[in-house]
Amino acid sequence: MPEKEIGEGKGCSIETINEKNVYAWAENDGVVFINSKGEKKLLGKGTLPVIKALNNEVAICIWQNEKEIHSAIVPL
Repeated sequence: MPEKEIGEGKGCSIETINEKNVYAWAENDGVVFINSKGEKKLLGKGTLPVIKALNNEVAICIWQNEKEIHSAIVPL
């Protein structure tokens, strides 16, 4: 499939759950998450996000901001 832009930024993390992808990355000093439906959400300030599936309905996104670790449970 051809590439398509989903956003601008750096440090992208991707997780595949039920054959659908979810993404997180750093954009303008914040961490952005896109769920499997393509809905975009700002999770908070920070960089270096990592996504891990907790089950088939939710994932956890973990990132750092000013020497602190932050996290959010996000619906897929």
